[in-house]
Amino acid sequence: MFAFATGHAGDALDRAVEQTTLGPTTWNAEDFAEDVYLGELIERCLPVVALGKKLPRSGSLMRRILSAPPASPATARYRQETFEELVREPALREHAERLLVHVTTLRALLAKPGGLRLDVFERRLSILRAVRDVVDLARTGFTAAASALREIDAWGGALSAEPAYLKLMDLLAYEECTTELDVRLRLGVDGKIRDFEVLGRRRPLASPVHRNAALRFFTKLGLFVRGERFDDHELLARLIDEVFERLVVHLVPLFGLAAGLEFYVSGLAFRDRAMRAGLPVTLGSFASDPPPGAAPVARGHELLRLWNPLLLADEARIVTSDLAIERPGARVVVTGPNSGGKTRLLQAIALSQILAQAGMFVPAERACIPWASGLFVSLIDHQRPGAAPLGGASASEGRLGTELLRIRRLFESLRGGSLVILDELCSGTNPDEGEEIFRLVVRLLAELHPAAFITTHFLRFASRLAAEAASAGEGDASFGLDFLRAELDAAENPTFRFVPGVAVTSLAHRTAVRLGVTEEGLRRAIRLRNPTS
Repeated sequence: MFAFATGHAGDALDRAVEQTTLGPTTWNAEDFAEDVYLGELIERCLPVVALGKKLPRSGSLMRRILSAPPASPATARYRQETFEELVREPALREHAERLLVHVTTLRALLAKPGGLRLDVFERRLSILRAVRDVVDLARTGFTAAASALREIDAWGGALSAEPAYLKLMDLLAYEECTTELDVRLRLGVDGKIRDFEVLGRRRPLASPVHRNAALRFFTKLGLFVRGERFDDHELLARLIDEVFERLVVHLVPLFGLAAGLEFYVSGLAFRDRAMRAGLPVTLGSFASDPPPGAAPVARGHELLRLWNPLLLADEARIVTSDLAIERPGARVVVTGPNSGGKTRLLQAIALSQILAQAGMFVPAERACIPWASGLFVSLIDHQRPGAAPLGGASASEGRLGTELLRIRRLFESLRGGSLVILDELCSGTNPDEGEEIFRLVVRLLAELHPAAFITTHFLRFASRLAAEAASAGEGDASFGLDFLRAELDAAENPTFRFVPGVAVTSLAHRTAVRLGVTEEGLRRAIRLRNPTS
């Protein structure tokens, strides 16, 4: 009501949307959101684009949805059904986008009148017209919907039958047609109007507002007796306020529905952009879901032509990679040279899990993954200079202390059936100590049966682990370990794909040569700095 009266609601509408209840979740955003750059993914890869126009987003609801996937796979599948219907029925998608555009216009009229240059009376009438347009779209375009979109049809149908909405229609009919004219036109041989004459003038009788002239007279008479003076224009303004006040309670759910539409429109925009770039997307399936008529079979991650969506925002060259882990709860050790794509792979796996369990499109041609009860991600490139030490470590702890606190936080947060993503485990200490800690983490992870993807630069140690895993039996800490390595071409250049096995070189010598850190290069630097040397 305050927004309707003044047009200065601030962020009240956004805050109302933020209070939307999303349902139960078992995930904790603090365990992964910053490391996978979730905010950047939303802003750069999931824009709200409707009818070819980018629209403003409703607060941070999208971040809440993606950082708190539903506790039940049934909710994810329910959202997937809506995406499938929108893709299958282009006319339905267009209608949904048109509705979102109209709701955005209504929001602008309510909260951002500064750039609209309307007087108070005209702005309020424009709001009522916008409400009418939104309700008409809601009740006419989703009648045949079989997915969650039918909720919009239910809302529009219920509101269109409300007495408050019928009053609104009568009011707008009166305001838009206060007088009917009978006119005689004279046209020239060129078809242009030469003259016109008004033959008759009358007020239309279709609208109850017109028919109730006596009511308007007695209303004004009562106000006159109380010492108040109102003409028809002022009386209409009073009627506008009364109509909107009756509508308010019915309009509140609209902005929650619109925020839901944003989710689907953003997902479709992501799909469109990926397809334009020649990249595959799919709606994920979950390894616990058996095919029709088949018994449930526990499986690991199967991601065909997986790619990192953060690279789409950078318009970088994107190489897809296949990932096939047969065992559920497998702990996968990933090795390879620096700049070989290990961290980008981990990001892609984590983001695929988030998007799949949120019911959105996954950056892959096929995605069959276990349903995770939680997600823990710790990526090395997230630890920027000046950032607070992980887990509350003080600066005096050094890299080892930070590493140990990272591991402690992992086990404090972890629950059975989670997905764990760890980049460069034990990178903060020497190899001997690092190997001991690595074995400890692997052994304890086995007790909670999470799926885990862990990168390491200890190649000899990884080779020994692979040999142990090949001969291990159930109960051995090495049992359930799988190994992936960054693929190199014939010239030892990374292909940014991953294949089974352990890397045999970190290509440190190639990096040193590329950066000029060789004996000859360093001697040249000395001579330039000290010519007499």
